[in-house]
Amino acid sequence: TTLVPGYLRELTPRETLGSDSPVASRFGSRSHTSPNDFLSWTAACRSCGKTLRNGVGLFCSNFSTSKGSFHPCANAWCWCGSCYTSFPTDPFPQQDLQEEEEGIVSDPAEEGVYQRGRNGDHLMGVPFECDLCHFRNMRKRYPDFSSPRDDYLLMMVRRANLDACWARASSTVAGNLNRAVKDNLEARVRTGLDGAETLPVLGWPKLEDRVGMAGAIQTLSASLREGKYVGHLQPESVRRTRSWWNNAYNAGAGYLTDSIFTSGEKKVVETTSPLSGEWYTRFIRGVRLRTGEIRKQDLPF
Repeated sequence: TTLVPGYLRELTPRETLGSDSPVASRFGSRSHTSPNDFLSWTAACRSCGKTLRNGVGLFCSNFSTSKGSFHPCANAWCWCGSCYTSFPTDPFPQQDLQEEEEGIVSDPAEEGVYQRGRNGDHLMGVPFECDLCHFRNMRKRYPDFSSPRDDYLLMMVRRANLDACWARASSTVAGNLNRAVKDNLEARVRTGLDGAETLPVLGWPKLEDRVGMAGAIQTLSASLREGKYVGHLQPESVRRTRSWWNNAYNAGAGYLTDSIFTSGEKKVVETTSPLSGEWYTRFIRGVRLRTGEIRKQDLPF
């Protein structure tokens, strides 16, 4: 396979590369293949080639899991957290922290905020699947790297992944990973139990979009429209995509007739819509944090 230049080299699936390819040989081979022990996964960073040991890095949850007829991601799709960055072609706005005094609401700044991943982002309570897995979930095939549309879709997948990750602060992500490593190591030393016997299993074998990535892509696309006060839609307007999407979902095959819970006059209706799930909720929060929000409280006056 002839590789295209630039950042797309990083995105080329290892399965499509010959074993003698300089890009393929750079990654080496996995030292552990058990899907039940994610704290023993060892591989080379997809971007810089650094060896990631003991599951410390940013791993696709399907590192050791086959999806449909596709091979496991293996060491072709893992990164140092800081190497998982937005595409150079990413057109999505990020708030300028210097404009905070003009009404933009922001979290404290740190280097690479909203534009890179962190070690341990894949262990934060929602699935982290790599760009390739999400593409295959939606399109049921490999990307065509000569296709501008496939290229654009991969860019949007990464943007959505980063937004979902940044719904949690870096200190929270680091603390969660450090505690997992420490607890697992101490239990192993004291009892002899290894991670395959004690850790939850990561990965999902079904070839489906279970987190709502397709809806997130539509949301990101809508966010590029021009807004009233800034050059893009505000978070409150962006959220309307979820509203119509859930309405359509529950109007169709996703409708559940007997899943209504009541407490007094309050009613809660259960839904299986992925856009009502935790991953999409975090994605929307990440969008809000990244873009900020212009408030015109004195506009009526």
